[in-house]
Amino acid sequence: MIQDVAKDNQYFGIAVDPHRVVTEDHAVDSYQNLLFAILRFHAMTRRFPAHVAIISHDFKKNRFLELHAPAIRWPARNLTFKGVDPAEHVVRREVLDAGESARGYKAFQGDPYGTGTLLQAKRQGRGWRNEYENLWNATIGDGVTELLSWSGGESGREIFPGQLPWDTSVR
Repeated sequence: MIQDVAKDNQYFGIAVDPHRVVTEDHAVDSYQNLLFAILRFHAMTRRFPAHVAIISHDFKKNRFLELHAPAIRWPARNLTFKGVDPAEHVVRREVLDAGESARGYKAFQGDPYGTGTLLQAKRQGRGWRNEYENLWNATIGDGVTELLSWSGGESGREIFPGQLPWDTSVR
C-alpha cells in the first residue's frame, strides 16, 4: 500500500503527521493525483489541507509545480514536492527526462486539464470513467464542480476562471 511505502521510507524526509496521511485511489494521471488528493482530504475532514506534500518521481517535478498546481490555482507556498526516481541502473535519467518531455510535460502544457484527445485517451486506457468525477460533487460544491468539468476554455489552455474554495481557505 502507498502509505506503507511512505512510512517505510520515513515519509521521504517530509515532516508529516502519520495519522493525517491520505491516499486517493481514483486518479489515473498526475493532474488527477494532485486535485483528487486535495478533494479526498476534504471529503475526510470537511476542510481543505493547509499544505500539500507531493511524493512522486523527480522527473515529474516541473509538471506538478509548473502545470498542475497553477491549473488548479493551488498556492505554490502551500506545496512541497519530494522527487524519488528509479535507480539509475533500472532507467537512466536522460531516458526518463526524454519521455517526460515528449509524453508528459508537453502533453499537459498544451492540455492542462487532460481533457483533449491524447490525454483523455490515456485516462480511458487506464480505466478512467468520467462518472468518477461525481465522487466529489456531493461534498465539494460550487467552484470545484465546475473545475472538474473545465476543459481549458476555447483554447484548451485557459486557466479555470471561477472561484475555488482554496482561493481564501489556503493562504
